[in-house]
Amino acid sequence: MSKTSIAKVARHLMYQEVSARIRQLIKDKELWEQYLAPERDLAELFGVSRETLRRGLAELEREGTVARRHGQGTLVLPRRNGRVRKAAARVLVASYSQVPGGATSAMLAGLADAAGASRWSLSFANLAIPAARQEFLAALGRREVDGLLLLSMSDRTMVEEALGAWGGPAVLVDHYFEGLPLTGIIDDSEGGARAAVEHLLALGHRRIGYVEISQRERNPWRYAGYAGALRSAGVEPDESLAVKAFGSFESGQAAGQELLARTNPPTAVLAFDDLRAWGVWRAAESRGLEVGRNFALVGFGDTAAQVGFPEELSSVRFDGRELGRLAVARLADLMAGNGQPGELVKVPTELVVRRSSRDARGPAAITANGQ
Repeated sequence: MSKTSIAKVARHLMYQEVSARIRQLIKDKELWEQYLAPERDLAELFGVSRETLRRGLAELEREGTVARRHGQGTLVLPRRNGRVRKAAARVLVASYSQVPGGATSAMLAGLADAAGASRWSLSFANLAIPAARQEFLAALGRREVDGLLLLSMSDRTMVEEALGAWGGPAVLVDHYFEGLPLTGIIDDSEGGARAAVEHLLALGHRRIGYVEISQRERNPWRYAGYAGALRSAGVEPDESLAVKAFGSFESGQAAGQELLARTNPPTAVLAFDDLRAWGVWRAAESRGLEVGRNFALVGFGDTAAQVGFPEELSSVRFDGRELGRLAVARLADLMAGNGQPGELVKVPTELVVRRSSRDARGPAAITANGQ
């Protein structure tokens, strides 16, 4: 997702938080049938732009809490039947990234869309900041929220600490821990990786490399799909063909160079994501290989269009936004007392075959055909 798109998501979430804070202000100060302070003063109070404040007020006007009158200001409408309106659900979203990118941005966008439709009040905690982490745990302990969403958190110790402090409805997006009372929403990484390797096997490749993340436990499912497909074809996975790489083009390139420098190098590679795959592509070209002819390559995520690369890379596609939307739906069920925590929900994946692998037959296929 581009920086512009990320900024739009951030603004979308901010105005919802402004709406929630104004609702609380109305309730705390008993401002029914009174005018709110001028927009300039409210924007300064909440530390937001006038544009964000106005979007927040527009949200309150749509739900019937206030009426904005030209030349007069914003009037808080009377309470219905003398009762305070039901407050929006308060949900805390925690992650280790302040400005997420790639697939995480798509998840966050889906989460924001669904939360907005449910009129939830969202607040965020970046656990990479020690002070924010302490406040996050303290807020959970004080029961200041109605639900908890954990985004791309693979640290089991931290997740267990959060659940111990909270004990309420919680959903983990982009990961899953067996044995914890925590619903997990993930893409079908194992099925997607299996489909990719089966595609390469069908082309006659037997030495298939895997460029994975630096810590396999952060996503063991993709390796499981890779290894499972090989074993089903009678090929024992070779750990020397599984190379770790950080999440960058350069790391993918270095991993590709390492694999292709082996005495018996792979003729095809599955990469953990598209960014690493493009690095492998560059490494293959530097060794005189032609990707799509005498070397096959498959990525994961199908993000070429998002990051400006040509759509020539075969890749496993999944809907990151759907992960976010499902997380909101499952959390809503738990907050309503429906469903059981600990469920694992998988978003389907789909292999998209393009030039990088379509016609790149492996040695086994060439030998069998005598060509």
